[in-house]
Amino acid sequence: MIYQILVLCICAMCAVPSFLATAFYKLQGETYIPTAETDGEKNSGDENVAAENAEQDAVETVDVFEENKELLLEFTQENWEKKSIQERIDVAQRFSNFEDIRLGISPVPIYAEKMDSITVVATYDYENKNIIMDNQFFMELSAEEILNTLCEENFHAFECYMIENMDWNMNLINTYYFQELREWRENLNCYISAGLDDYEEYEGQPVEASAKRYAKEETELIQEYLKKWTESDIAGSEKNED
Repeated sequence: MIYQILVLCICAMCAVPSFLATAFYKLQGETYIPTAETDGEKNSGDENVAAENAEQDAVETVDVFEENKELLLEFTQENWEKKSIQERIDVAQRFSNFEDIRLGISPVPIYAEKMDSITVVATYDYENKNIIMDNQFFMELSAEEILNTLCEENFHAFECYMIENMDWNMNLINTYYFQELREWRENLNCYISAGLDDYEEYEGQPVEASAKRYAKEETELIQEYLKKWTESDIAGSEKNED
């Protein structure tokens, strides 16, 4: 693969002081994968149906957030705290599938395991094209933080998809329209992995900046929907009591 030697994974780094992380990090050896019905590995028929549905939705301008209300409500803090790690990985896979349809890419499999680094929350594995979540952080981070992480890692998958599938020989590739894509490609040739000493440099890289910007905007939008839905439910309950 084009960038396999230079970069195998893109990481999301948790801003936790290393001495605290070392003190409280609990080793967990288990690996958790989604159950069959939520697995990101779909056959080609499923992918074609998903692509057709996404295309139809784009034409009809359907509110995809309202259509996936039941899924997104799993990420209220109250609901998230009740879930086991297996339940969380299942919901995370369903949300990842939702994001991948929005991004126009094939489903990205997710699994959770103990990662070697005590500061990495999640990583997109460029070589195997999957997302790995750290067991410890997966159970400790808030629902909103998990949403943000999933959005960021799925956008990394989108970046890699675009770089691999773009026709780099066409004349249009050198226009302003594709400037960001060219920056991603150049960045992956000299990618800087996350580290405690050079975090600002890592975070400022084009592929990281773009993914974090997308994740922030997407998470904030979903939070607005969650707030609207929960406030509506509360108002409805109070009205019924009266």
